[in-house]
Amino acid sequence: GDSMVAGVVGALNMMGESYNFLEFVDAQRQDEAKEQPESWMDLYGRVVASFKALKSADVMREAERIGFKLELALRHEYFYEECDEQFLERDNKMSPAKRTNLIVCGAKPIDDQNTPLFLHAQSWRELIQAQVEHYQENPKDHRTALWDVACNMAAERCLDTYLALGKASYLNPSNSVNNYRRL
Repeated sequence: GDSMVAGVVGALNMMGESYNFLEFVDAQRQDEAKEQPESWMDLYGRVVASFKALKSADVMREAERIGFKLELALRHEYFYEECDEQFLERDNKMSPAKRTNLIVCGAKPIDDQNTPLFLHAQSWRELIQAQVEHYQENPKDHRTALWDVACNMAAERCLDTYLALGKASYLNPSNSVNNYRRL
């Protein structure tokens, strides 16, 4: 059933280095959430709204504050309008080990205890600052740097919602035992 699919998809995501817990929803949890005051879709909608509210100038300023030296001109007032296929062409090309993106890599283990990135959401600036050189190596990754900064800013602006989604996700390593039991 759906629980088996969630376990299999979770395992495949980890093996394939897909750590985006917002990309796939656990159907059983989504059904259970319908009984709750706020569903998974409501919470996810808050993260999306937070992203859509980001202004391009604010994302660029934040990236520069972190230490990025980017050679890009943004064309739109709102950052999400920049995010077309060309802008995001390198998103899945850059190794998750070389980047910090709370959305795309939220379930990525970042230490010896396999703590997922989302649990370090409040220290994303320090984490990405240590990786600036990886983004700077290839000018094509400058867009990825802005995308990652924007995703991090969006998650930070609705931190409680973001953390609730991460904690409930089947990609959260803390939920692995339950997921395997459901298989």
